[in-house]
Order: sequence, then structure tokens, then C-alpha cells
Amino acid sequence: MKKSLFLLILSIILSCTAEKKTRNNLIDYIPNNVSAVLMTSDLQLFINDTKNNDFINAISGDLLPQDLEEKLGSLKHIHPKTQAFVGVSEIGTKNFEYTIITREHENIIKLDSTKNDSIKTISYEGTNISSTSIDEQPIYYATLNNNVFIGSSSQLIIENAIRNEGTQTLDTEFLKLYEISQGNSQAHIFINHTKGSHLISHLFRKDIFNDIKHFGDWTSFDATLNQSEVVFNGITVSSDSLSNTLNAIKNTKPISSSMPKIIPIENDYFSASTFSDYKQFNSNATPTYKSKRTDSLFNSVTEVATIGINNSKIVILNSVDSNDLFQNLQKYIDEKTTFREKNIYSLTSTSLINDYFHPLVKGFEATYAAEIDNFIAFGGSIKILENLISNYQNNAVIENDPAFKDLKSNLADASSLLWVGNLNKLNDSELIYSEDFKKQISKAQIKGYKYCALQFIAETDYAHFNAILKKKSTKAAVNMISQVYSTKLNAPVLTNPQFVINHRSKQKEVIVQDEQNNLYLISADGNVLWKKELDGKIQGSVDQVDLYRNGRLQLAFVTTHSFYIIDRNGNDVSPYPLHFNNPVTQPLAIFDYDGNKKYRFPIVQGNIITMYNREGKKVNGFVFNKTTSNISDLPKHFRFGKKDYLVFKEENGTLHILHRTGKPRIKVKEKIDFSSNNIFDYENSFSTTTKGGDLLQITQNGKIRRESLALSDGNLIDATSKTLVTLSENELTIKGKKVELDYGLYTAPKIFYIYDKIYVSVTDTQANKVYLFDSNTDLLPNFPIYGTSAIDLNDINNDRKIEITVKGEDDSILVYRIN
Repeated sequence: MKKSLFLLILSIILSCTAEKKTRNNLIDYIPNNVSAVLMTSDLQLFINDTKNNDFINAISGDLLPQDLEEKLGSLKHIHPKTQAFVGVSEIGTKNFEYTIITREHENIIKLDSTKNDSIKTISYEGTNISSTSIDEQPIYYATLNNNVFIGSSSQLIIENAIRNEGTQTLDTEFLKLYEISQGNSQAHIFINHTKGSHLISHLFRKDIFNDIKHFGDWTSFDATLNQSEVVFNGITVSSDSLSNTLNAIKNTKPISSSMPKIIPIENDYFSASTFSDYKQFNSNATPTYKSKRTDSLFNSVTEVATIGINNSKIVILNSVDSNDLFQNLQKYIDEKTTFREKNIYSLTSTSLINDYFHPLVKGFEATYAAEIDNFIAFGGSIKILENLISNYQNNAVIENDPAFKDLKSNLADASSLLWVGNLNKLNDSELIYSEDFKKQISKAQIKGYKYCALQFIAETDYAHFNAILKKKSTKAAVNMISQVYSTKLNAPVLTNPQFVINHRSKQKEVIVQDEQNNLYLISADGNVLWKKELDGKIQGSVDQVDLYRNGRLQLAFVTTHSFYIIDRNGNDVSPYPLHFNNPVTQPLAIFDYDGNKKYRFPIVQGNIITMYNREGKKVNGFVFNKTTSNISDLPKHFRFGKKDYLVFKEENGTLHILHRTGKPRIKVKEKIDFSSNNIFDYENSFSTTTKGGDLLQITQNGKIRRESLALSDGNLIDATSKTLVTLSENELTIKGKKVELDYGLYTAPKIFYIYDKIYVSVTDTQANKVYLFDSNTDLLPNFPIYGTSAIDLNDINNDRKIEITVKGEDDSILVYRIN
């Protein structure tokens, strides 16, 4: 095998050394067929660093086979004063033993005085082999010629070392890597990809394990460990075997990747490969795949990336001439659809990408392709490509993630192959880890780590290797927006989607109705749990009640002719629904006066209010008579101090403020020119606005206060006890602070209070833009985002990250996450 550039670099390194290296005969005692070797100048310091690294400490016992981990534990009692080698060998199938080689000195093994009597000695070919048990693990050791100390968990390895006395034939590639390794580094590790693969086979799925096994021959790297990061820098080499992945990218010039511009922040992992010349990549292919690449279809491609997301894969191509690439793809394209002005095509060949980009892409079936500016993305469903487009348009890509930027600063700008895993997502993904390892790592308390990265920069016959696992820096959150899911309904969306609580999991789910009057409950991961046909459109919002006072929540709402209460499985709760001949004209109000779940439900039918209890029976003690004109909004319940108030207004300008019983509590003599806004509890007053744009407040003494806010006739407001938000044409005011929006058609402002912070949202339904502000009228970063209705906002999975649900296209609802 010709490795001219590799040998040239080797000769330069050796010639520039003030004193040429001579082969350290300690390595002559490393067993044949070793799987991995640690070379360290201070073994106990290295062991201490691994213990103090919080990530390694959190998953200690899971990274290596358990029996090997227990055997290696005895190394803490061996204290070399000079350089030491620790090798791991597979003796029998998946039975691993370690060997330590260093210089003998007094008290190299430190035992408790009580252990000294337990040391046994046997003679083998004239050399004494001592043995003892440390932490219930046997250790065998001997001193050979040249004052070489050799210890092992296996007596057989010691006997082989005595018999061969340093004459083992070591792997040629290992010796070359040893010669160019930095002898003054605190820790240097050598891994044989084939023989060492069983060390990590329990961590990965079989296909991933095979990829690692056949990537190259050896990887050698310096290891730097501290409390919050693990950094590896070294070299990977490969033989001439065409099956090795490293050979697929040899002789290809690495370039800086553009893929972070399109890869969603919510990905599980991604691998991105760059090459300046696809023809060279193709010339490296095995005969099987070279025979399938019979044209110049992808000659303009400079990057290919595979993204794992939600247990599915996307492959993205970047090209120096995307128009030319797309034209070349025409013969594989069938039908076309559009999504947010981007074209999505069905493909006639599912193996196309796999055939042209193997081994960088494996086992991938492409049934659809999408044009996204300079990129062409391939996926197994239209939905996954729509999600990709949504995140791209919302700038919810890893290029904007500070944690990724921080990680990337430790890597080279250009790479031939870059693999990045999102540690938070891989635990749930089925694409990488084995099921056993997922169970183990899910128990570990790992905080602060988000990404890990592996980078390879190809040269002629080898590749520079970098790896980084780093705790996130304490930078301020940037409120990046990522689309969690998009779920299509069977018909156009009719009501604004909203979050409801799953009383079993304590997570939030989405409830929404379509134009065929079907009600849907959608899980936190976007799956439709059930669909139920109703007799009409839901008026207002869906509320939740605990009808049986046992912690189980039901959904309560009204349509034009019915009052429904249904359980979380979509079943009617007896005696509901209640049906009415006369139409219900206002949304359902729910009163729980004393917080004891003895609910009262006022049903409004024109100018009549009928009060029902939780058994669905009329409350005879409610004595209010019908109004003169129709009731113009839903009744509301307020409590000021120990007093309850039932409040609603009429179309003729009359305001009613009642006792629980329906008797008048405060008489408001004046007729008021109300706006369309509801009555709110603001500043301990009954507050709303007039059509003329005044803030109207009625005190508990019945006095009326007016304050001119100079609002437009169609003004919209929302309020809490201390916060007033108004929208007048395109001017939004929050606590007296104003912000001017683009002209458009806006939904009413909506206040959300979560984790001690106020958020205010409006949606421009003409421009399909959702705005989210804080209490200082500052627009949150990365807003506006796409949406076509008013939003709901909550933390759906209790991770203190906030999600938004909103109507998307006519028949879809979206859930976004603010990271």
C-alpha cells in the first residue's frame, strides 16, 4: 500500500525532532491482537480525570462491558512512576482482559496491609508470577527483563509475555501511529476498529456498530479530559480495503459545510460529508456501486448530509449549481405539490440516493424530494419535508444555536465528514443507541451537555480526527423556534387549537375541531389519539373540569344546540350531552365559587341564562330573570376579597353585576356604549373599553371611571389584575408601552403568564405571522413565525421549554418550541 504523503509527514516530524525517537521496548510487550491501548505519562492522574469528568462519571458502568469495567477498577491500586501502557484484549468472544506495562519500582502496587498475606507466587519458565485479589478482581503480575513490570487480569497474558519476552509482532499501522504520537501527552489512545469494535457493540444498533467497525483500521488520538469536556485529537488510518468508509472520501478536498443553515435544531443527529469533486468520490466507490452511477447526475454536488429526526431520516444535497442538479433529476420526478411556496416532488426511484452516495448514505429510501433554495432534500414522507421547510423558514436551524456554535469553535472549519449527535434527543431516538444502552443511559443524571461531535479531515491515505463533548456555556437563551410537529386533519381547521392537560402524564395535548365538526385530541408528539363528531361548531374555547373530584379531567364546551362533557378518551360523560331546542348563543362559562369543584354552568340562550350544576340539573336557587336585550358576551365570575360577582353585559348597554343567586349586587344605572371586548378584572375593578376607545372601570361601589386611551372603534384588549394590553389598528400597547406593527388583520391580543414571565401574542392573519412580545413590548428573538390563527402557549412536557400551538395551512395544526 502506497502512503507517500503519510510517510512524508512522518519523516518531517521525525527529522524536526531535536532528539530522534528510539522505539520504547515497553510496547514490545503489548499483546498481539490488542483491541485498544492507552499510553499515559501519569496513569493515576488520568484515572482521576475520568472520575472528575461529570459526563463520564454519570454514565460510568455503561460505556464498557460490565465485567471489563470491574476488572479495570483494580488499576487504581497500580502506581507507575513513569510512562505506562494499558491494553485491552479480547480473549474469547466478548471476554476482555487488560494488560498494564510500565517500569518496575518499589511499592508499584499499593495494597492494604491486610492484603499482603493474600499474595501468591508461582513460577513459569523461570519467572515468578505473583497474584492477588483487589476489589474481588484477580490481578497477576511479574517483572521481566529490562525492569519491565507487566500486570494483567489474565494469567494467560502474563504467561504469553514471559514466553515471548517482548518479541510479539505488532500491527504495522499501530507502530506507525505510535511513532508519530505525542509522547509528552498526558494520555494517548489507540483503537483498532475491527478488534476493538466489540468493546462498544453493546452501545449501538447493529447497523451503526457495523459502520464503526468498517470505518477504518486504527484511530489514534490525544485525550484531554476536564470536569466539563472531553476532547480527542488524532489520526485515523485505513488499509486499501474499499469497504472502509474512510476510503470513500480519500483524495477529496474538504470544504466548509453549509448544512447547518438547513439542519433543524430538533434533529437527533446528523452526518455531513463534503468533497470538492464528486467524480473523485465516485472513483473511490466499490465496483458494485460504481456500476450503478452511469451518468453525471450528481457531479455538481459538493455536500451530502443525513439527518436523523423523530426516528426518520432526511438526506440533503448541496450543489454548486442547484438548477442544473434539479434539471438532471427530472427523469426521476413524478407528481408535484407545493408547501409554503416550496415544491415537493414524488420520485420514481427510491434507491437513487443510496446508490449514488453509498457508503455515506446507507439503507435510505427516498420517495419525495423538495427544493429549498440551494438545497435539495429527500425524505420518506411529505410530512417530514414539510417540517424541514417550516424549520428552515423559521430559522430554527442549528447554525443559530449557541450550543452548536460553541461546539463548532473547537473543530476545524472544513471537514470531510462531520457527525454531530444531540444527546438530549438520542436517548429517545431508535436510530443510534441499542435498546439496552438507552435503558441504562436514561437513568443517568446528565445535565448541561447537548452536542457531541466527531470530525474527519481526509488526506491521501489517512484522516485527521477530532472529537468533542462539551458542556454548554452559560450563555443567555436565544429563544430559538423549532417546529415540534405538524398534524393534518381530515378537513380544514375550524377552531383555534389549544392545549389541554393529560391528567395521567401531566403533559399537554392539543384539542381542535375541523369544518366537518370532528373534534380531535392530539398527543404531545403529534399523533391523533381520537376523533369525535359533534353536532356543530364549538363556541369559544374548550375548558376542563374534574367532574368526579378524583383528579381525572374532562373536556367541557357548548355548540349551538348542545352542552358536552367528554372524558379524555372521547366518550360522553353521563348525563351529557344536554340538548337544547333554542340555540346557545354564548360560549360556556364555568364557575367554581369556592374551589371545591361544585361547578355551576351558566348556559346563555339569547336573553335567558339557565344555571346548571355538575349533575346536569337546573339550579333552582338561581333567580335571575331574562334580560331586556340579548346577552352580548359570556358571563364571568370575579371574586374581590370574600365577595363573589357574576358579571355580563347586554346588547343595549346594560351591565349586570349579580350575587351567586342571581340577585343584583351592584346596580349600574348608566347605559354604556361597550366595545366588543369582554369584562376583565383589572385593578380590582370591572374593566373593559368603549367603542370610543375609553378604558371603562366600574368600582365595587358602582362608580364609573373613564380614561381616554384614544383607541380605535374596533379596539381589542386583554387584561389581568395588573396588566392591560390593547390593540388599536396596528398599535399594540402593553402596560402603557407602545409598539407599532405592520398594517394587517390581527387577532385579539392574548396574555400568557408562565414561569413568572408575561408573554403577549397577536397574529396577523393576512400575512400569516405570529408575534410574541414580553411585558416590555420587546419582540422575542426569531419572531414572527408562520401561523394563521390565534395561538395557545404552554409547557407541554414540563421541561421548562415553552411550546406554541397554532393553525398552519388550512387543514393542519402546528406546534413550535421556544428553545
